[in-house]
Amino acid sequence: MDISRDDSKMKVPSFLAHKATLPILYIILLFEIVTTYFVDLRIQTMILIIGGIISVGIHLGYNYQKPKDERWVKLRELLRWIMISQHLLPGIEDDLQDLDSELVKEFQELSLVPFIELRYVEEVREIGVDGLLILIYLMYRSPEYSDVKTLETDLYIPRVTVYRSLNRLVDLQLIETKQSVSRPNVSFYTNTETGESIVLDLYQLIQKNHL
Repeated sequence: MDISRDDSKMKVPSFLAHKATLPILYIILLFEIVTTYFVDLRIQTMILIIGGIISVGIHLGYNYQKPKDERWVKLRELLRWIMISQHLLPGIEDDLQDLDSELVKEFQELSLVPFIELRYVEEVREIGVDGLLILIYLMYRSPEYSDVKTLETDLYIPRVTVYRSLNRLVDLQLIETKQSVSRPNVSFYTNTETGESIVLDLYQLIQKNHL
């Protein structure tokens, strides 16, 4: 997205953009003005230093990004490749050039088609790759429940896609929801027995025909 910039205007430092930083600086400034005639200069200086440290700490904490866990990204691509190469999902294998060549080499001899029931193919197509990844993740986190933000952050799936997949999985009765007393506006999700069976069936198919 192209955002026009007016160079004539003063640029605000990035650490001032955090909503908690400016109030703290204002409070420190007000305190300095009020106590100018009552507090020793050394104490004022110390207050400024401590306030600056707090402001920088808030800025760093706000902008901290959790290191990306590549395992879930690679797993999603591997799932996508398996689903397409085994004709469980429509697509062209040549479209998956970004997949790790070692993974492709390891699974290129995989042949699930003779062993898959039509019913399972229909289920997988309805669930989709992101739905399968969510089921696997929820099974990995079991018995803990996960919310939308956790799924979005850990799996690197857009929030809109997460909501769409979750609604589909709920409709298919593959996951269940619960509300927290402390966070009543947030829904938490975990697999149902049927959802777990979908994951286990896929794992057993791959294991049986890959070894």
